[in-house]
Amino acid sequence: MRSSLMCLMWLACAIAASANDLRTLPEGQRPADGRLAELRTLNSDFPFKQIADPHDWPMRRAEIRRRILLSQGLWPMPSKSDLNAVVHGRVERDDYVVDRVYFESIPGHYVTGSLYRPKGKSGPFPAILSPHGHWQDGRFYDAGEAQIRADLASGAERFEVGGRYPIQARAVQLARMGCLVFVYDMTGNADSIQIGHRPDRAAHLDRKTDWGFFSAQADLRLQNMMGLQTWNSVRAVDFMMTLDDTDPTRIGVTGASGGGTQSMILAAIDERITAAMPCVMVSTSMQGGCTCENAPYMRIDQGNIDLAAAIAPRPLGLTAADDWTVELETIGYPELRELYTDLGHSDRLTAAFNVHFKHNYNHVNRTVMYAFFNRHFKLGFGEPILERDYVPLSRSEATVWTDDHPAPAGDAVGDAHEVRIVKLATLDSQQQMDGLIPTTKDQLAEYRRIVGGAWETILARRLDQVQSTSFDKTKEVQLDGLSVTLGLVDHADEQLPIVTINRSGKKGTVVWITDQGKQGLFDGGSVRPVVAEMARAGYTVISADLIGQGEFLSGDQHLDAQRMWYQRGGELAWHRFSGYTYGYNHPLFVQRVHDVLSVIKHASSPAGGDIHLVGIGSEAGAIAAAARSQSGDAIARTFIDLQEFRFSSLERQDDPMFVPGAVKYLGVDGLLSLCGPGPIDVVSPVLPIADQVQRIGVDSARFQWHRNHDDLMSAIDAALVRSSSAATGLPAQTSSKPNFVVIMVDDMGYAGVSCFGNPSFKTPQIDRLAAEGMRMTDFHSSGTVCSPTRAGLLTGRYQQRSGIEAVIHPVADHPEHRKGLNLSETTFAETLKNAGYTTGIVGKWHQGYPHNSDDYHPQNHGFDEFFGYHSGNIDFVSHVGDHNKHDWWHGKTETHEEGYATDLINRYSIDFIEQNRDKPFCLYVSHLAIHNPVQVRGDPVRRTESEGWKRWKPKSDAERIEKFRGITLPIDEGVGRIRETLVQLGLDRNTLVLFFSDNGASNDFPSGSEDLRGGKGTVYEGGHKVPFIAWWPGQIRPGSQSDVPAITLDVMPTLLALAGVKTAPPNPLDGIDLSPLLLGRDALPPRPLFWASLSNRGGRSEAMRDGPWKLVVQHPNAAPGSFDNETVALYRLDRDPAEQTDLSAMHPERAADMLERLKAWYADTQQTATEQPGGW
Repeated sequence: MRSSLMCLMWLACAIAASANDLRTLPEGQRPADGRLAELRTLNSDFPFKQIADPHDWPMRRAEIRRRILLSQGLWPMPSKSDLNAVVHGRVERDDYVVDRVYFESIPGHYVTGSLYRPKGKSGPFPAILSPHGHWQDGRFYDAGEAQIRADLASGAERFEVGGRYPIQARAVQLARMGCLVFVYDMTGNADSIQIGHRPDRAAHLDRKTDWGFFSAQADLRLQNMMGLQTWNSVRAVDFMMTLDDTDPTRIGVTGASGGGTQSMILAAIDERITAAMPCVMVSTSMQGGCTCENAPYMRIDQGNIDLAAAIAPRPLGLTAADDWTVELETIGYPELRELYTDLGHSDRLTAAFNVHFKHNYNHVNRTVMYAFFNRHFKLGFGEPILERDYVPLSRSEATVWTDDHPAPAGDAVGDAHEVRIVKLATLDSQQQMDGLIPTTKDQLAEYRRIVGGAWETILARRLDQVQSTSFDKTKEVQLDGLSVTLGLVDHADEQLPIVTINRSGKKGTVVWITDQGKQGLFDGGSVRPVVAEMARAGYTVISADLIGQGEFLSGDQHLDAQRMWYQRGGELAWHRFSGYTYGYNHPLFVQRVHDVLSVIKHASSPAGGDIHLVGIGSEAGAIAAAARSQSGDAIARTFIDLQEFRFSSLERQDDPMFVPGAVKYLGVDGLLSLCGPGPIDVVSPVLPIADQVQRIGVDSARFQWHRNHDDLMSAIDAALVRSSSAATGLPAQTSSKPNFVVIMVDDMGYAGVSCFGNPSFKTPQIDRLAAEGMRMTDFHSSGTVCSPTRAGLLTGRYQQRSGIEAVIHPVADHPEHRKGLNLSETTFAETLKNAGYTTGIVGKWHQGYPHNSDDYHPQNHGFDEFFGYHSGNIDFVSHVGDHNKHDWWHGKTETHEEGYATDLINRYSIDFIEQNRDKPFCLYVSHLAIHNPVQVRGDPVRRTESEGWKRWKPKSDAERIEKFRGITLPIDEGVGRIRETLVQLGLDRNTLVLFFSDNGASNDFPSGSEDLRGGKGTVYEGGHKVPFIAWWPGQIRPGSQSDVPAITLDVMPTLLALAGVKTAPPNPLDGIDLSPLLLGRDALPPRPLFWASLSNRGGRSEAMRDGPWKLVVQHPNAAPGSFDNETVALYRLDRDPAEQTDLSAMHPERAADMLERLKAWYADTQQTATEQPGGW
């Protein structure tokens, strides 16, 4: 009765919980989150972000600089083209001259201006750039008679000419003081006529192709008008540096209003600027209202005081007026003064607070500027320095466009020109990003500095910067037998509704992010089955309503657009520039990434267990990827379903997923490439950049790419629900017998595939196999040529024991021709067949010619099926073997069929898998390639039964590489088809695939590593160190790597152990079981490895490996089985992988000991060897 009553009570509780809407807050109440307040705008308050210690300033300054550069599309700096500067039309004045200048900042885009020079003086001169600001007509500005009368009366100006033409006035005076002065046009002003300053026709250029500025595509690449203007300023410095009389140690910049913005920006980003005086612009108030003063991200976590400060400790001058800078003296300037004082350079900060004048760069403030440059450039003038009258330039004297130098026209102006230069910027950026993608470990740091630094600035928060969170529980209910806790997580002024589902929570925590917020963990009134299973398996599952989800909204509302702020209400196109929003506010995507980091931080607070991250949804997937990229090693395993989301598909700046710059910095692929360490499962085709980075970065993520959502859920189930060891991220082993596919290629050296360093071309399918599995970087063939390695592979014993020490030769009277694999030998195929496996070999056998003995046939050694050839190699087209006989067989039937040999091998391999899908199988794929004859698809026959072999010789290195590519890529395609077939048949999680080569590189192709000595036929590392990949989804950790030495002899014991074969083969094995290493369960015991090579001409050599030490023995012309005429060399591979330094004289005892053990091993193999006919 008591039991029944308890059950009824539990059921009632569960029903009550099911009806609950699972809110943390009362209906209609939103979280107390500061981000729900009004957006920040250019009119907000921007206090200086002070530093606690002057030693922190270089880092803070670097942050400011990177944010500026990134905001304007200048991180990294674009490529610099030739300026093609034109200086012409000099105008003479009494003590200065003015040249007309135009040059190309971008091919075909002109920067125009006036270059003022001292007259009659010799340099080098200080050079000062003078951007004009937002005065009517810019460089041509004329204040007019009414304004100059007022300025003269107020004392703002000294001379009528100077007051009417104040932009010319400062250039004239500085030239008279001995400076070069370049007054250059802001975009769309004076002679800069190719693009309007604030184009109002931007809407029709907001398109997916051929876009202009102010478009979604431009914003996704951070292409904006401010960036163009800043680039023009950088190129203006470049131009000044080309002048013979410029003093490169004294480069200044000064301007007012918009020219003040350009002055402080240029000084912040260009170290060549040694002193700057931005006027009437620097303050904590209005930050600049023009599109040339705003860009996404630029004033997040910083304002104009910070931007101006970025020049520190170089000299900085400021002026204030009765405008937005009116309070500078009391707000902003004191903090700057404190900074310069802390840096030990208080004398380098100058400021004038003439706030009784309106917005200006008048004579009073120009006088302050003259004194500033006089002091810091050591010009030697007494102060005050007052202007003298001058003859201004007329517009005809100032313009750079003349009859001899006509202005741009046609497609060089307007929409066509705008589209063109944006295209150039896009192409240059793409080329730069492509060049950054690392191919070696040495290049990884620069990739992470640029791409990683960009995303760090965009995302603006790392997990280690989330100081602390607090949790306020609001309710707890029982649902489906699980504890469901609701509450609020607070971080700073951010607040998130969260839900926690668990039973015991002893295994760890899973942070699960969905497009529906925390409601995504539920289906109706129940916990989703996969979440419930996870909780019952011992995990705590946490989800949250990210900002703009769930309880941030009303009812079932879904956020379709993020808030935007428009200048002047958005009446004109330029008013709606996204930089007015994203220049001051984090995009919604970034805010949601912050939320995920807060949840992860909260999850790490309770005691114990790994944290795993799941992000599923067209929004949640990319958000989770971004959060993972900023989480370091805090996440054990990550599962992401992007649902095909890509940033490049976005078309609206107010899209909830819109992130300025996301496409420039490689989108989701770039984000994932920055993740790590640890495994990450992603529903996506292989993303090439992330895949490339993981192969070379020891601390990078390791990716498992999945075809669809169901595959990902299976991976989650296997890794976190069924796994008995969630901490390792390894799923539980299946109880059914695993299948095996053993792929051996021929004559491919260590660097034959790109994931092992091939510099010539990519092998994407083999690389994918490695990315989803394990690479063994110290794996070796047991032999240095074909037949011996195959004998060792098949039997798990050193091949000397089977009597196959050399190539089984095609020539009938050769001593090694009549040899073959004897029936007394036991192969892995025979053993597995006895254990219930279907077995097959496709391709090269090379274990004896059947015309010598039927005993040598593969179907007499445990293989149920055979499609291939017996000889050492065949013509890829005619299938004539190296013994000049046709050599292509189906079983024991010689079969004439057309087809390129590798294509046939691939086809029959796929057929075998498909036909045996319902039973355990072992397939041995033994490729002909990349062995000679050198033939690619479409090449002619090179060997016939009547004419023998017409050997191909390359005409150039380029042709050799092309043949190398052509003979290798069909193998790569076959590997991909095998993988895809296994996946499509649902066999991938129950199939081990191994890939390796039979020996080192031959002389036909440069497949060996340049770091290794020797090649095929030698016992040096280049003769037997080969690429090795093991792939088994759900069993082998994706992207894992081992540097433990192993050998082809280990394949047989590994297969038998995984197949559960308990009965030992009749002949003791020399190899060991690699499965503990492959599955991450245990290490391998140390052991010596041995090699003995017998050439076609009877020459012999041996080697022994013992830890890092390797002994190499050469004995030319020695009697068979003897060590006559031996020469010994000792190498230490961990310090000398190229085997260049013989240490035998330095370590004679070690050399002697290893030689004794090597001789004993060789003697043992000879004593136990199977008798063979013939031989040396």
